[in-house]
Amino acid sequence: MAALKPDRAEEYERLHAEQPAEIAAQLRDKGFVHLDIYRSGLTLIMAWDVDPDREIEGRIVREEAEREWELRTGDCFAESWKEIPLIYKLDDHIHKAAELEVEEWGGVRED
Repeated sequence: MAALKPDRAEEYERLHAEQPAEIAAQLRDKGFVHLDIYRSGLTLIMAWDVDPDREIEGRIVREEAEREWELRTGDCFAESWKEIPLIYKLDDHIHKAAELEVEEWGGVRED
């Protein structure tokens, strides 16, 4: 989670709409298969998935592009990215639905 400066929120969105190809390539090469940023007011939430098997060993590190990107986007933050705790995950509870179906139907339902 992060917070944007009120006068820089639109700039942050514009920067991401025009993200340089080097930054997308850097993320791909690090194994990112999914990365989304959501905005509500000045609050940002980022969700991502990384597949370590897709990380490219010996990849080209685009340090200059990454530094430039961090400088440009970093100026938009009132509060930098920080981790927030996960409080619910459906995968941890989905088995309850199957157990409920067994109770309600007297067996496994065939669809």
